[in-house]
Amino acid sequence: MAAFAQVLETRVAAGELDIPVLPEAAREVMDACKRDDCDMRELAAIVRRDPALAVHFLRLANSPIFGARTAIVSLPQALARLGVSQTRQIALLVTCQARAFVCKTRKVAAQSLRRLSVATAMWAQEIARLRRLNVEEAFLSGLLGDVGVPALWQLADDIENASAVANDPATVDADVARLHDHVGADIASRWGLPARTVDTIRNHHSSLPEGTVVATGAGASVDATVVTVQLAATLARAIIAGEDITQRTIQAHPSAIALSLYAEEIDLLIARTPAVLDAIRALA
Repeated sequence: MAAFAQVLETRVAAGELDIPVLPEAAREVMDACKRDDCDMRELAAIVRRDPALAVHFLRLANSPIFGARTAIVSLPQALARLGVSQTRQIALLVTCQARAFVCKTRKVAAQSLRRLSVATAMWAQEIARLRRLNVEEAFLSGLLGDVGVPALWQLADDIENASAVANDPATVDADVARLHDHVGADIASRWGLPARTVDTIRNHHSSLPEGTVVATGAGASVDATVVTVQLAATLARAIIAGEDITQRTIQAHPSAIALSLYAEEIDLLIARTPAVLDAIRALA
């Protein structure tokens, strides 16, 4: 193993990564949403304390991806329409935009990764709805699948600066790709996200045996969410690149077989493209 890879792994194991911290308001929103007696008025009061969070809540509440049909002008109205699950999702979306997908020395790359992650989350929830999977689990897993990448980028830059030896960018990218799923799972665990979401992030690049069909609906395994995120990431890359998503695009993906997606379901998925694009613009 190359010297750089050894140093990177050693420092990751030693806990020297700069793990993004949830903003206070986002943490309070997520904690409040976990309670059985969650009060929308309390949530509105928390969100109001963070102007950036409040702005994004209103933008996304008015987005078709979250079911907007009429204009929403107030936070209580937005939160009432969104509900607890989607309120928690938006809190994490805003956090990822402001804190998680950030790297001082790779700003453009981090911005591109953030857009890809948001698009992946949006597609993942659409696929999950079609196959009766846990929508929030799919959303969170899609959003945070690559959350370990910026932290590893920053650590790699710190190692390079300390050694005064330039590393081959392709080698660095390969090492980051190899380690980021485990780092991402650690971040999700530290944020208190559900164990299944942590497991999906850890395994989101794992391939199932060719021809595998996963069970969907109640009691679906983590594998079902993994293949959902994999298909979602492919669709996210396509729309960000300005490519048309077609029946053939989806049917050619192994996840379409694993999820037993029918032609009619694929058509419904393709029809959600404008809503996904709108959500990405709402977070721009």
